[in-house]
Amino acid sequence: GVQTMPVFLKRINKLAKDTDVIIRELVPDKTNRYKFHLELHTDYFTFLRFTADLESLNTIINDLEVRPYDATQVPPVHVIRFSITPRNDAEPMDSERLRVLKEAVQKRDKRNPFQRFAFDHSRLTPKPVIDLTWIHLLTGIGKEDGRYYATIDRRDYYIGSLIEDRRVTRIEADRVYMTKETRDGSQEYVLRFRESRK
Repeated sequence: GVQTMPVFLKRINKLAKDTDVIIRELVPDKTNRYKFHLELHTDYFTFLRFTADLESLNTIINDLEVRPYDATQVPPVHVIRFSITPRNDAEPMDSERLRVLKEAVQKRDKRNPFQRFAFDHSRLTPKPVIDLTWIHLLTGIGKEDGRYYATIDRRDYYIGSLIEDRRVTRIEADRVYMTKETRDGSQEYVLRFRESRK
């Protein structure tokens, strides 16, 4: 478990800094006070380095979820959520098995199982749509006074509304499309209803 929260947080923060990972969320579990939920937005190879270093701390890793986020990046960026249960304030450990694991992670000849295509920046091809389904929560789509609206993160948005810096361009029966103007042109986003977890 965690005896000293600052010590535990300092170790997790150092690990994130050493692997260039930004932890978007680190929250305690609602029912198990020894368990914490983490959320990262990163690519597969960076995640491998992060978890290899996490293995060197006295923790148990479980409940791994990987969701698409930004396929325009090379390699693509994912929303990665998982839980850790630290033991002894996530005290650093050392073993031959951990050294072998870190060496294997550093090798460059690994296939990325989450990269569905290689995006070529040299061609003027349409950009893939960025999926925001696991970034924002879409809970309803309706019609009021002849105008469609979508309930996202507990607020109603209409066509033309801004969600952060993205403009709602289309509302369909089960999804919402948005665009954002970038220096490389227009980037399209989609937000769908989340499938219930089994």
